[in-house]
Amino acid sequence: MLALPFAASAQNVSGVPGPVVRDDDRSAEFRIGVDPDSGEIVQRLHYQQAVEKDTVARLQLQYRTDIGEQPEADFVQLQIWRQLTPDSTPERRQDWQTALRLDLRLEADGPPGRVAVNWLNQFRLGEGLNARVFVQGALQVGAGADSGLLLQSRTSLRQRTDIGTIGLEQISNYGSTIDFGAFADQTHLVGPFLAVPVASDWTLNGRALLGLTRGSDDMNVLLRIQRRF
Repeated sequence: MLALPFAASAQNVSGVPGPVVRDDDRSAEFRIGVDPDSGEIVQRLHYQQAVEKDTVARLQLQYRTDIGEQPEADFVQLQIWRQLTPDSTPERRQDWQTALRLDLRLEADGPPGRVAVNWLNQFRLGEGLNARVFVQGALQVGAGADSGLLLQSRTSLRQRTDIGTIGLEQISNYGSTIDFGAFADQTHLVGPFLAVPVASDWTLNGRALLGLTRGSDDMNVLLRIQRRF
């Protein structure tokens, strides 16, 4: 994700975020993703906090390296998103919830940076079962920026259980509107995940995505550790 934000060979540590904002949200998260074939490792730290009702700000710092080498800074990013639909309550259940998120990214090796607008959606399908749909359009900004709009989508199906949340995630990076290329050359990944609370304020999340096209890595493995304050 340095020169090409949606490069097919890039290890992906992004998830499928939901639109619901907790008014008391304050949390930190560490993510580490590994590509077993190339040996590429991505580490991401983030801290997020509710800044007002229905609005959250998140700061991210990402490092990238290969096995046996020293990590190098990849980017720093500020994300701000706002929930647009009411909270779901026992008296008034919301079967659809949505939010908008703005991303501002500075690359460690200099311009171009990136500005992205994201649309986050969640649909209630049953007791403890929901689907999420995430769509992003991004523009490079600064010296050397391409003029095309970079597009990606992510979807998930999630079921709460007695041990945690299990589900399936799918991530698609389509590339630039200047030249989408063939479907087989784009990045399309799909695979299962499991999120388990390991203490009152800690959650452990594991995921394995398999590549569906020749433009995708064969496998992406991700581990996430979250701490709420």
